[in-house]
Amino acid sequence: MRFKKVVAGMLAVTSAAVMSVSVMAAGSITDAVDTNNVTAETTTQNTESETVGGLEVEVETVGATLSKDVANLYEEEIQKVVDALQAADADTTVKDAFLAIFGEEEMPVISFVKMDGTVTEEIDLSEYKFISPVMDLKLEKEPTEENPVDVTFTANNMTDNIQVDVLHYCEEHNWEVLEGEKVSENQVKASFHSASPIALIYRELPEEETEVATEEVAP
Repeated sequence: MRFKKVVAGMLAVTSAAVMSVSVMAAGSITDAVDTNNVTAETTTQNTESETVGGLEVEVETVGATLSKDVANLYEEEIQKVVDALQAADADTTVKDAFLAIFGEEEMPVISFVKMDGTVTEEIDLSEYKFISPVMDLKLEKEPTEENPVDVTFTANNMTDNIQVDVLHYCEEHNWEVLEGEKVSENQVKASFHSASPIALIYRELPEEETEVATEEVAP
């Protein structure tokens, strides 16, 4: 899918910035995502159902493919950002990667979109690093805000002390971060209202969020 929406002024900014990002060690981003193991589905509610509460949930499987080959897939201004992010070092935070591209003055507002669709701009990108390179996600059914598609990714090095979310480019909202929901030891789900490009990113959780409660036996 090619993006046709042009972001004013982005081309000039990214052209100069890609050179500064290229000094980073290309290919150093952690690559733990299994592109052969991605699933997607939509969930709808039938309000005419006679089930308890008057709602019947219907789940539809959606075909999904995930590819690491993102060369020459997007419009030029988006492609330059994708290429620059691909060159980011494994120790580079998401904030620093974007600052290297846009600079302080042109830094885009990157919102955080929760699983329930609520949006907040209070997100600290300096806490995030990349757990995957930028990838191309294709879905057989086009997602929208009214009918999102839940996509489940497999990341083989997920641990209990990290939160995995999804960096995503949306034609309407520009770059944003989608909240990830851990569904198993090595899988995370996110709700998409548009598709590619994407990258899995992570932040370390505070110790109190990773402590596992133990069963206490009363004396």
